[in-house]
Amino acid sequence: MLNEYSQMYRTLMLQQTPAVGQGDGVWISRERLEGIKTNVQHMQALAPEPSQSILTIIEHSCAASLADIISATLESLPAIAQSLGKQAPKVIINDGGILLKESTHEPLRAIFTHLLRNALDHGIEPATERVMAHKDPVGLISIDLSVRNETLCILLRDDGRGLNLIRLQQKASDMGIFTAADVITPAQIANSIFIPGVSTKLIPDSISGRGVGMDAVKQFLQALGGSISVELLDTQMVQRDGVRCMFKLQLPIVHCVME
Repeated sequence: MLNEYSQMYRTLMLQQTPAVGQGDGVWISRERLEGIKTNVQHMQALAPEPSQSILTIIEHSCAASLADIISATLESLPAIAQSLGKQAPKVIINDGGILLKESTHEPLRAIFTHLLRNALDHGIEPATERVMAHKDPVGLISIDLSVRNETLCILLRDDGRGLNLIRLQQKASDMGIFTAADVITPAQIANSIFIPGVSTKLIPDSISGRGVGMDAVKQFLQALGGSISVELLDTQMVQRDGVRCMFKLQLPIVHCVME
């Protein structure tokens, strides 16, 4: 087995253009890494165990934390907050040491661009409004990752004004999604946010629209074999204009790498 691994290493690595040394590690181009991956896959039938070991190393080396994946979106939040007349929110990500495979990176960037901009535009209030409500003038957005029953669960919530179920129901009713004869639960109203065209925003703009783009978020997750839902946190106060809620994203565990 060691001889097979050694031969594969010489064939796949040493005959290539030398990699660039950087401190204690080695930097190689993405194109070269993809080439190595393809060659290893071709050799799997001849040496399955060492091939799988190399593929696992490549897969782990390309995995990243959620904070790294969405770093550009996080860096854009202060400018967006300023354009909305708000203070930049504090974002806390508890990832539990979970890394996400490269195939999820682009979809997750798009997903969290929508979710974070929505949270800042609709959830987080201006500082003066927050102070009047006895809140910290700086809003808080939290993202928690965990693995439950072979499923990656990502919970996103903010400490802002919540989801306007009254306006959301009105919009859905105007579109014919709900009728006067329907018996509708608060959860159904909340999750209508993922139907194209449903939004709590009266005048959509370039920032968000709680519904404008949320159907795309659902589609991105479904393409990865996942799902998204809204869970209401104030179940006894669903008639208010703003009801605290959180977004629950679920993905198959196959997309994860545990540190």
